[in-house]
Amino acid sequence: MLEFIRRRRAHLAMLWKEGLWGKWIGVLWAAWWPVLAGIRDETGIASNPDDFKAYKLAQMVSLQQWAVVMLALFAVWIFEASLRSSKRLAEQIAEMGKVDSEDLERMLVGSYIDRRTFFYNFEGADINLVTRFEGRLDFLRLKHVATIKVRAPKHSWARISFLFSSGGGDPHDKYYFYVLDREGREKRIENIYEDQDILLDEHGSFKLGFKFDEHSYVIRDHPSLILSLVCWTK
Repeated sequence: MLEFIRRRRAHLAMLWKEGLWGKWIGVLWAAWWPVLAGIRDETGIASNPDDFKAYKLAQMVSLQQWAVVMLALFAVWIFEASLRSSKRLAEQIAEMGKVDSEDLERMLVGSYIDRRTFFYNFEGADINLVTRFEGRLDFLRLKHVATIKVRAPKHSWARISFLFSSGGGDPHDKYYFYVLDREGREKRIENIYEDQDILLDEHGSFKLGFKFDEHSYVIRDHPSLILSLVCWTK
């Protein structure tokens, strides 16, 4: 039931954002009749109500007439807003249709396994490479969280492969990697040697950090971390 209400509320909000002049006329008309009706009933505010133009106008409009005009304005607004929304959606679909799934498979060197998930075919190729961190300075930068940009659609789930070498065989309990979720909370990566499914933000990126025990772990001179994109799902 809540989902039913949420979807219809979102649809109404979408129509409202169309910015049609009719919605403002409807709002003014909805507020105008009660105000004038109040003026009509409170004739004591004018010394001579017959000379008060708003009072005369209020007497000319009945509640039934106001309701009919309101319904007519609402119907016209719904039609025009829906028409504009459908037109804009059709333009977006036409724009997306300029590059179809076969084009993406050819350009990105991969293939769709369904309508939502795209797999890259060539492991180790530059097309798969997301980024790499090499050396002590790069890992110190990870300590303060780095933004990782991924060649995948925004708000999609990207499967990222991590190839990590600490450069010294240190025990894993001395350090760990983590990503930040949309609320900025840390989500620890329990096994850095396994592929991780990460939700990308509105820029097609995510935030990666590195924490370690400064009293028992020292970043060596030649650590390395290579991130590769396995697939994405949207």
